[in-house]
Amino acid sequence: MTPSAIIQLHSSVSPLEQVVQTVLYNEMAQALHHGKFHRPEV
Repeated sequence: MTPSAIIQLHSSVSPLEQVVQTVLYNEMAQALHHGKFHRPEV
């Protein structure tokens, strides 16, 4: 593989990864906001 092909591959994958990470981050933020991840009461 030539370096340019590798760069193209990375640039084509990167936006998708950013979208997935953003979605996961938003899901986690919403869950935290709704208190789903609070520590169980002892």
